[in-house]
Amino acid sequence: MRQNISQIKTVEFVGQIKNKVRSSTELLGGDSMAVNIDVNGKADLSDKQNYKIEGAINFNISFISVSLDLKSIGNTLYLKLGNISSILGASAEEGLGSFQDQWIKIDGDTIKNLTALAKNKLNSENTNGSAATDVEDNLTDKVAQFKRIYQESNLINLTEKLGSEKINNINTYHYKFTLDKDEYKKVYLEAIKIFKPSGLDSETEALLDQQLDTQLNSALDLYGGSQGEVWLGQKDYLPYKISLSSLSEESGMVNSSSTIIELKNYNQPVKIDQPEKSKDLASLLSVYIDPSGDNDNDGLVNELEVDYKTDPDNPDTDGDSYKDGDEVDHGYDPTIAGSAKLAEKIYGTTQKNRDAKRLTDVKQLQTALELFYNDNGKYPVAKNIVLGSADYTCLSSKGFTKNCLSGSTKSSDSTYMGRVPANSTPGGSDYIYNCVDGKNYTISFSFETDYKKTVPGSTCLAGPKGEIECDGKSIVSSNNFNDY
Repeated sequence: MRQNISQIKTVEFVGQIKNKVRSSTELLGGDSMAVNIDVNGKADLSDKQNYKIEGAINFNISFISVSLDLKSIGNTLYLKLGNISSILGASAEEGLGSFQDQWIKIDGDTIKNLTALAKNKLNSENTNGSAATDVEDNLTDKVAQFKRIYQESNLINLTEKLGSEKINNINTYHYKFTLDKDEYKKVYLEAIKIFKPSGLDSETEALLDQQLDTQLNSALDLYGGSQGEVWLGQKDYLPYKISLSSLSEESGMVNSSSTIIELKNYNQPVKIDQPEKSKDLASLLSVYIDPSGDNDNDGLVNELEVDYKTDPDNPDTDGDSYKDGDEVDHGYDPTIAGSAKLAEKIYGTTQKNRDAKRLTDVKQLQTALELFYNDNGKYPVAKNIVLGSADYTCLSSKGFTKNCLSGSTKSSDSTYMGRVPANSTPGGSDYIYNCVDGKNYTISFSFETDYKKTVPGSTCLAGPKGEIECDGKSIVSSNNFNDY
């Protein structure tokens, strides 16, 4: 069968995957969660170095339903998010709305761009936390390595012939098979060796290894040794239908899974082209990774690009020769060419930009202070210092000091923040740091607009573990440290 499969040039497919996790006491009122996935598509495997796959996927997961189109051409993946419906209401749908109805591109450059973006974010804070790992290894080589290992594996063992049947008017032999648990584990471990990031510190690597080992054991419990059935063409010995089912129980939870795939029209002409227009995933995510940044230098920070539904990588979204930020500042809609007025101006754009930066600044300071605390067992002790002023531009193991490159720090000192931010003027107030006992601290500041539904000019206090309050009202809690 393996030799015949290697001769496949093109194929069409349709399938369904069902998974249900339920309490072993469900009949007595326990809970359950179901996942149903429908897929259909086609593949062009004629160029072994440049596989092409096109398909549509519908996910139905207890509380949400999502449709997704995909194209995979060589080592580049394109995704397009379609309809979204959820019993959780509009919030769940809005959370994915910015990714809908456009092709999203993911390739080796995407990974490098995301890594660079994360590194730039860290460099702007200059903390000594775990830096993003350089993605220097060639993704194409890694994928090729994995393909070779997979092709050389023998995951399926035919165990019993059940008879002959017709599948889509094709005469087939019907067999039972099992998945080889040891072979599955071998392929999984080889894949980890290939794709595991390099340059991790020992603690991070140990944690990652533990998580991967847990995932492997869960997968082996669910799929290892699973039984299935396959229908092979009597003339070409190619698979025309595959079914696989499994059942496992752990910690009082029963996991049942079934997969059925039908294949047809082998080696018939298919056409799979890359999308005419796509958006790189790194570009889309940069809006959320750096909300106070301005990717296209149009005067609208990334967060506002989302609010006004403009293109964060195009300074003139509607192509009318005026920058998006200028249009919003003067009350015009940046998404409609001409003199269309905004139905409602969200905020004063320039002021909102500064407020977005203030919140980002404070969050960066909190992150650096937590790193300081983890290493030193306390927060830096200081009274009423103005952060970002001439004497307090660096956070090292000595606390807040002058420039990290000056004589106030030694090469042996850890640097947690090489450029301590200052308040963006005009408006707002200085970032004032206070810590008496090393156990708790406050950073006082203020917004100049009703940003995050605060009262303009009211005093805000940031403290340990990411908490921020304005006039006694929490706008960011320790439970949502990264949610801002």
